[in-house]
Amino acid sequence: MTAQANISLADQFALVHAELEALEAKKEILRKAILATGKERIDGDNCYVMVSLAETRKIDTKMLRKEFSAEQLALAAKSFDTDKVIEIAGDKAAQLVATSVRSSVLLRHNEEGQ
Repeated sequence: MTAQANISLADQFALVHAELEALEAKKEILRKAILATGKERIDGDNCYVMVSLAETRKIDTKMLRKEFSAEQLALAAKSFDTDKVIEIAGDKAAQLVATSVRSSVLLRHNEEGQ
């Protein structure tokens, strides 16, 4: 932590954000590789992964607004948690994100063997 003591919170946040994006790109490559095996279970040395189907349903809110009054919709509405959003901005923010994207593209390129 001493190495990061001189780095501002904003810069630390941006660096972690960029690292997470690169990790998400790598995770997606691994996900596709797992699905490509066609196996329902893949065992590793320390863990295993299982592939299963999950159904997702969505509600057509435009249709609901046409069919029900605002009062009726309000009765059915549930409260959701809210959270504060932190955006990364500044002179070097775009450069940092671009570096992260370039890293994940190179990672993808190298792992796909192209």
